[in-house]
Amino acid sequence: MGFKNLRTGSPGSWFILSALAAALVAGVLVVKAVSMAVPAVPVIVARTDLEPGQTLTEDALDVKEFPRAAVPDDRITGLNYDEMIGRHVRTYIAAGDPVRARHVAELSPGGGTVSARLSYTGRPEWRAVALPAEASRGLEVAPGDRVDIIGTVDIQRPKGNVTVTRVLVWAAPAISVPVKAGGDPGRDESGIVVALTPADAERVSLAVARGKVLVALNPLGQVTGQQSKGVTEGEIFTGGSANVAGN
Repeated sequence: MGFKNLRTGSPGSWFILSALAAALVAGVLVVKAVSMAVPAVPVIVARTDLEPGQTLTEDALDVKEFPRAAVPDDRITGLNYDEMIGRHVRTYIAAGDPVRARHVAELSPGGGTVSARLSYTGRPEWRAVALPAEASRGLEVAPGDRVDIIGTVDIQRPKGNVTVTRVLVWAAPAISVPVKAGGDPGRDESGIVVALTPADAERVSLAVARGKVLVALNPLGQVTGQQSKGVTEGEIFTGGSANVAGN
């Protein structure tokens, strides 16, 4: 029997309608009770599809409440909304999906990609340069530390080769450090990655190709005013004066 065949004036029809209304109210109460029993958390979601490399802006993000059990463990909550602005997308995020730490380049496991950390310095002219593993062996360098890069090369002169050492770069920021940097001798390991200007990158690259480089760890805080004219074998072992640019 369809609803159109019910005669609203009959006792049976009123009973059925009352039962339906009661069921509807009960359903609403059940849904409300469940929502109250299951805590919800504000979660940052993508307002539109987000592509890798895209900068996160207010227009690209939204905040919605999700049941706590329905969101991934590494989701970014709405409490961190302001911190997301200006960061970069690492992997594709579909519209409406929660933004997770692994989606954000600066927050992905390991501290984010090297490219993202380089971008986050605010110096678009800097480039990431990997130093040889032996350059930092024995030093406990961490991302964010600053190091001086010291180069040693043999220079050909009329009276013979002269070994010269000088500081090539002062206070270069370390932006990536491998887990085993400075580890056991003989390991096939990578070195620390520093941010350099293109000109400094050229100088360091030449020193690596023609000789050796070492890094010296800076103390915490800003270090300025450092100077050095370099040193030669003659100055160290014979008491002569350094003349790095001389003949």
